[in-house]
Amino acid sequence: MSMYSLFERVANTADRAPGIALTRALLRLPAVLYKIGVALRNKRYSAENPPLERLDVPVISVGGLTAGGAGKTPVVRHLARAISRNGHRASILSRGYGRRNAGTAVVSTGAGPQMSWQDAGDEPLLLATTLPGVPVIVGGNRAESGRIAVRQFQPDVVLLDDGFQHRQLKRDLDIVVVDASRRDDYLLPAGALREPWSSLSRADLVVLTRIDQSDRLEETKQQIQAYHPGVPMLETRYRPNGLRRLSDSEPYPLDHISDMSVMTLAGIANPGSFERTLRQLGALTSMTVRYPDHHLFRATEVSRAIHQSKQHQCEWVVTTEKDAVRIPLECERSRILVLDIELEVLSGEDILEEKLTEINRMK
Repeated sequence: MSMYSLFERVANTADRAPGIALTRALLRLPAVLYKIGVALRNKRYSAENPPLERLDVPVISVGGLTAGGAGKTPVVRHLARAISRNGHRASILSRGYGRRNAGTAVVSTGAGPQMSWQDAGDEPLLLATTLPGVPVIVGGNRAESGRIAVRQFQPDVVLLDDGFQHRQLKRDLDIVVVDASRRDDYLLPAGALREPWSSLSRADLVVLTRIDQSDRLEETKQQIQAYHPGVPMLETRYRPNGLRRLSDSEPYPLDHISDMSVMTLAGIANPGSFERTLRQLGALTSMTVRYPDHHLFRATEVSRAIHQSKQHQCEWVVTTEKDAVRIPLECERSRILVLDIELEVLSGEDILEEKLTEINRMK
């Protein structure tokens, strides 16, 4: 079993296999130590010691309690588009997880990406590709990235992608994304939580994702309210927006894969959600190939997947839009379909519009 598969099973509290339960129990002690470290860090930032840096424009943070998989980046994209529709300019700051370069860099000035995903990170490159007119900056120091954004692009609003734990930069709206289809109870390394549920007390707004795939929605809402009574919540899902062939971006209707045997290829934190979405579209997911989140695909791995798909008479290899940017150009891309998605707000859109209006008035 790979380390990724082991962690995935340990984090899944429904997995009660003896070996997994024992591993989870053994990891409780380091999880307690991790919790103490998180509490001390949060106490320091809450006391603004050192003082938090404030930009000259409003800052909206989109983050989560868990280590990946909640769906933060589509929420950032939805917000950037909403801000642009309202006639305002947004810039996005991202850490750029998995990129090979350190330091701060401009991925896009708003005219599309000007570097590879290896230098930008897969999520920043995806944002830069799908958000024309929105500059994207990567860097571990969000305050430095923010100063660059304000100086070079004069945005009306700055968006922090995965910013809940990056507290050195003061924010005017803290949004926490919670995957309603998952149950996460334990802190790292015994589970997937970066912070305990009590940290929700810092949130100004909670976005519930994948409510269409959840069988515990009311339980999750009650849990959120228990830790932060009265916090406004949005209920959302990720709606499939289209299929396209990776080699040339030729579009296909969503029903193209209905009743069709396909292989899934994913290196994301929650591949199960992607696979369920394809089955909801009517696809027969005959084979599933999973890699860790942000996996650096090698040409040999993709070629092997395509070969296996042919052996099992799968019509297509289907991947996510985030994975698509990491598939090497030399691969047989004509057999790969990409599923594009977008965030759909099912309830609470008025709450979001009100919050954005308040933010715009701060400029």
